[in-house]
Amino acid sequence: MPRLVQNVPLVYKLLSCWDSKKQCFLIKDQNLQFTADEVAMILGLPNRGNNFEIGGARITGKSANDIRKEVISLDESTAMPDVLKKFIIFLLSNLFFPLHNYRTPASVISVARNVEKFLSYNWPDSIREFLVADFNAVAKKMKKGQPLGYLNGFVHIIVIWFLEHYALHESLNSKARPRFLRWGSDVVYNDADASSLFDGLEVSHLLTSFDAITTEERDLLANPPKQTPQTSPDKVPNKEIILHTPNEHLPTPPTSPTPQSPLRQNTPPPSPVRPPPSPISPGGPSTQTPPMSHAQQQHTPPPEGQQDYRVDYVQKLLDQNRFLKSRLITLETTMSLNERRMEALEHYVFEQREMNKRLEAMEMFLSANFPSFNSSTAADHVQSSSRTMSNEMKKAECAEVIAEHMFEDTQAIKDFVVKPDTSSSGIAKRVRRRADRKAKEVKTPYTKGQHKKKVLKKVASRPSPVKFELTNALIEVESQKSPAPRPAPTRIEYPGRQMISDDMRMFIDACLEKYTDMSDTIYTAGNIQIFRSQIDELLTDQYLDDNHIDAFASLLVEKNKLRPGLYQPFIYVSSLHWASTKYDMESKQYVSHINKDAVNASNFLLLPVNDSEHWTLLVAYLKKATWYFFDSLPNPMHRAVLPLVIDHLHDETQGCFQSDIRSWKVLEAEGVPTQTNGFDCGMFVCKYMENVIQPNAVKWDLLKNLQAEMPKFRAELAFMLLCSTLKR
Repeated sequence: MPRLVQNVPLVYKLLSCWDSKKQCFLIKDQNLQFTADEVAMILGLPNRGNNFEIGGARITGKSANDIRKEVISLDESTAMPDVLKKFIIFLLSNLFFPLHNYRTPASVISVARNVEKFLSYNWPDSIREFLVADFNAVAKKMKKGQPLGYLNGFVHIIVIWFLEHYALHESLNSKARPRFLRWGSDVVYNDADASSLFDGLEVSHLLTSFDAITTEERDLLANPPKQTPQTSPDKVPNKEIILHTPNEHLPTPPTSPTPQSPLRQNTPPPSPVRPPPSPISPGGPSTQTPPMSHAQQQHTPPPEGQQDYRVDYVQKLLDQNRFLKSRLITLETTMSLNERRMEALEHYVFEQREMNKRLEAMEMFLSANFPSFNSSTAADHVQSSSRTMSNEMKKAECAEVIAEHMFEDTQAIKDFVVKPDTSSSGIAKRVRRRADRKAKEVKTPYTKGQHKKKVLKKVASRPSPVKFELTNALIEVESQKSPAPRPAPTRIEYPGRQMISDDMRMFIDACLEKYTDMSDTIYTAGNIQIFRSQIDELLTDQYLDDNHIDAFASLLVEKNKLRPGLYQPFIYVSSLHWASTKYDMESKQYVSHINKDAVNASNFLLLPVNDSEHWTLLVAYLKKATWYFFDSLPNPMHRAVLPLVIDHLHDETQGCFQSDIRSWKVLEAEGVPTQTNGFDCGMFVCKYMENVIQPNAVKWDLLKNLQAEMPKFRAELAFMLLCSTLKR
């Protein structure tokens, strides 16, 4: 299966050609329809059945990245029904209906619970409707000059759809089916390439319909043509049927009044195709067309020109009646606000249910194993940070504190208690896993501070009982055995394998064969730890976490020690400084190395920021008293969190800077390279940091093709981290 590349510049260039009224792409005066039949042939799924409704509830507590990791972690011991459910959730949340907030629609879970109904849905038409809704929204933003932001839905289809309508691109295998198997990951466009492609487009390059439609593909269409008596399976000369040639598409554009699929315009005899959803109707199209009565057959639809006249007439009435138009805008705004309120309410209900489950499981465990435990008495010893904390929350916190003390090195309690995903973003889990760390800092020649190493606990085979005094009960606990090892693959086919030298490749392969457990420690610096599992994430184009970013900054410091003057003096602040404030953790420890001397001796302050599963970089040019914001996916919404980050840094570093850092200008870095996928933002932050602190001014125009080298940079970073194992 080829890797589907998210060509963001090409996608937005195509969306600039979207016509909301005609519901089609208008390219070089050619109306190219985007139909459910075409989606069916791209995916190999039938265009029949009931449409799948996403609904307004779009929060389930799990992100799409969490679901993807769960699927990767499946092994042979997993029961087949569980494998099927997880794969369906992954398919719908990561491919068919991905959302810009990386959350999983609640309706997806209901499909996984009723696997037998999966084939009853019309997935091609559902995917098309979901995409068209966002196409219309993007078209409105383009007209108003607003930022476009993210695009929901299976956007990879748009690129494949364009390649099927573009005659000059050659597929890797023209006979492969479904059609997405015909195209590889070599078709990648940046902004300049996408612009030049559309500037050089000619009418002769465009095909108004798909070519080389096979009989198997015809069976996927909404209304497949019936076979004539003269045609028998024994007399079919060729499985593939070439319906069109490029020259056949050129003379006249399609004249169908609706986005009817032009795929069957030369086939005998064509059957009617469902019309798409009207742009002004809130309801979707009917998935099954009932038989028409004699009275209904007499009322034939008006011709295309008359339909356009009615739409224009309605638009004129709306323009004349300003009150009605403003009323419609008010209703749309109210509906949007109500949807957001509903999402927040459902998220709150989900958290409360998970907390109740956790509380019941914890109390059940403590009551069964420690009869003398009194939850109401023990709760009095828990000091609440909120005056309005309920008794249930006190009990839950008390039970959690007791369990952490009694079973700190065990795995049984972790398997017994149902732990909810209380985070609103993936970084919450990483923060909680590192809650026991006492400090987080990177020591440079230009900063002051001490490294506080994390003390690793060594579990003895049969330790002596540990006694804890809780209220009036005396409890004796023995440490359990360490968790079972998690085997790791001894060989990985990562994308950057062919982009690095033979020596690097051989060394990485040797380390992968040597460290065969996911929990093996590869790199340590202060309290930064990189495990074998994180090396795999780095190599296989997965999302980077704060450990990867901090380790990269630590390597910059080490390289500067080996070659003094390689970089300008800088101060690095971990992303956990701001993130820890959202989870009631001590954050001042992450800036303990910042003082007046360190600030005066440095030129830059680097502060990575993770918000809503997206990495950005905030850089303070200390000599200019100016902030610069680096974003690999430019979106004004990403800047909303910056005042909070700067305010928090100011509160904990008062007196260290010569002026109030809250009053500094915040400028957006212009001309920097951007990403064309949804998972390399962390690696872009690393390369931004490395280039900003160069001794000479950065020439960003020479780094426009940075995205194409990201697999190489990932492999090189993994190589440097693995080299630290040679010191042992």
